[in-house]
Amino acid sequence: MFGGMAMASMPPLVVGMTGSFGSGCTFVARKYFAAKNFEIISLTDVLRAEAEKLDLRIMREGDRHELQGIGNKIRELKGPRFLAERVREHISGHPTKPRWVVDSIRNPHEVAVLREGFPQFYLCSVAADVDVRWKRVKDRYSRNLAVFEEDDGRDAHEDLDFGQRVRECCSLADIVISNDTDYDDGNLDQAAHQAEVTRYISLIEGSVAFTPAPEEAHMVMAYSISRRSSCLKRKVGAIITGALGSVIGSGCNEVPRQLRTCRELVGRCYRDKLSDDFVKDLKKIITQGEDLKSIVDLTDKTFKNLDHCRALHAEENAILSVVGHGASISLSGSTLYTTTYPCNLCANKIAQVGITQICYMEPYPMREAKEVLTEKKVAQRPFSGVTPRGYFKLDGGA
Repeated sequence: MFGGMAMASMPPLVVGMTGSFGSGCTFVARKYFAAKNFEIISLTDVLRAEAEKLDLRIMREGDRHELQGIGNKIRELKGPRFLAERVREHISGHPTKPRWVVDSIRNPHEVAVLREGFPQFYLCSVAADVDVRWKRVKDRYSRNLAVFEEDDGRDAHEDLDFGQRVRECCSLADIVISNDTDYDDGNLDQAAHQAEVTRYISLIEGSVAFTPAPEEAHMVMAYSISRRSSCLKRKVGAIITGALGSVIGSGCNEVPRQLRTCRELVGRCYRDKLSDDFVKDLKKIITQGEDLKSIVDLTDKTFKNLDHCRALHAEENAILSVVGHGASISLSGSTLYTTTYPCNLCANKIAQVGITQICYMEPYPMREAKEVLTEKKVAQRPFSGVTPRGYFKLDGGA
């Protein structure tokens, strides 16, 4: 079924779908893309076919944990690019079908295979809040939230080259499609969602010119500012817009002005240095035969490395940039755009200064931060639209 090597004279238009389970990747593919004559092929179907060949039996149909394990086993045995390579062969073997959607992408190597194989490849991330996703799938989990959270965490990021790494896949997306609302066909929510996805399809086809929405332009600004960060772990950017939509503040995660960066100070991430120093001290204690209490005391003293980070976070710097202009600029009614959902410390500051809403790219918010912002009635919306990665790529429509 999944084979054939004949190449089409014109490269096919290929759209990839990635997102956490329960977000609705398959729904979006079937509801909107299939209606526009896109053929749908799922990496999960390829996985099942390969599992059967390898006699890796699926004992409980639809069991997420079991499918994760089988997927990892196949990628470990055959390589993390294997499943996507099979899909690429299948698409290339059907030159009369020029439009495809590849569903259920869960590893960044799969994205790389499709980007390398198809010049016209666009990756869509379908996003939904974790509470919405839990509501959609809880019956499959017999309402066991702990098991869902375990699978969801594994799905987001396993520290394995061949593992489930959906969070990383989402960061590679050209377009983010929000799918937080459950609706009935024909109502206003459904019509708005259909119009939104139809716009993305038209942009991918090149049949309309790309005129960025304000949210898309603002997120590109936040991303551009993130590139200024010297952080060796993660670059984050944030901007603040006033009530009328103009930019009034910006910042990235960076050490305070005129201080040496971590690379300049210790040649690497300062937190990594602290972690290594901790391990060395721990080995000394174990060698000296100290009891468990000594180890616990050292752990409590040293392990909160986030507290030792030398940088101000992007959200903090953005807020401080506004404050630096003087008291005449109010943050009341303002919006913060950030490339990553705020941590709980930044959430406290956002709630305190009067920012009324945030828009974020990172689809895995900290629960503690979410609780603070929700209690303070700060509206939180995941970014939906053309991402910074796709912004200039799609700026070539008719």
